[in-house]
Amino acid sequence: MKRWQSDGVLLLIVMLWGSTFFVVRDATDHWPPLAFVALRFGLATLALLPWAIKSFGQWTRTDWQAGLITGGLLCVGYITQTIGISMTTASRAGFVTGLNVIFVPLMGAVLWRTKVSAKVWAGVVLAVAGLYVLSIDPAAQAGTEPVSLWGDFLVFICAVTFAGHILAIGHWTKQASPIAMNLIQVAVVAVVAGIGSLLFETVPALPADVFWAGAYLGIICTAVLLAIQIIVQRYASPTRTALIFVLEPVFAALFASTFGNETISSTFVWGGLLMMIGIVIAELPPLAIFNKQEPNETV
Repeated sequence: MKRWQSDGVLLLIVMLWGSTFFVVRDATDHWPPLAFVALRFGLATLALLPWAIKSFGQWTRTDWQAGLITGGLLCVGYITQTIGISMTTASRAGFVTGLNVIFVPLMGAVLWRTKVSAKVWAGVVLAVAGLYVLSIDPAAQAGTEPVSLWGDFLVFICAVTFAGHILAIGHWTKQASPIAMNLIQVAVVAVVAGIGSLLFETVPALPADVFWAGAYLGIICTAVLLAIQIIVQRYASPTRTALIFVLEPVFAALFASTFGNETISSTFVWGGLLMMIGIVIAELPPLAIFNKQEPNETV
């Protein structure tokens, strides 16, 4: 696969992931958040099951351990994100979730006592500044948008948890079967969200549009796109992949403003821009953007 082809596929993946914020925001207007998470990941589990069932007898203790740990992190991440999106706007949630790429090196430094570079700290400062600007968005202050700072806080917790999930995947990926680990972690989210919904929510009849939203997110955006990403990233450098993934909150805002009728104020634009610049600075190795060849991608 040529570089432009891999970049194009990754861009399509990011665009579709950007659409998930708007879809979740719309679906949770009509159905409880935990029930929707259970629907999404239940359908994703069913989609992955045919690929994993053949190797079920070969699953090891390490496969189960890795799947349960990553599944627990994924569970917290998606539950807090889905509930948070139901309390804020899809566009704001997209930018806050994007902070997870900054938290990865910070959490790695805490866990493994590695040094955090100056560019990461600079990225953190800019990202936090952008988050502050988002918090004083006049649309939110005026009450013209369905925004709650509690919703932003839950999405912030989601970003931290997603960073932990990335680190956990990096730790277990060479020890556990990717097929087994992926199915187990997705199933964990479906089961926990389902139990939580039964205990804490009153679930009405499932509307057809909510079901199709869950099918789109579960089968396409969770099961299929994750598999495609694993394949395509063999042909794309980590730096180029990280830079392309920075566009996810931009697509989230575009989908939300186009299809969700969300207001994109100038304050929101500046806040989002600061966060994006911070994320790019934190992820980009020194001068790598100027190199035609990328021999060393270590961040």
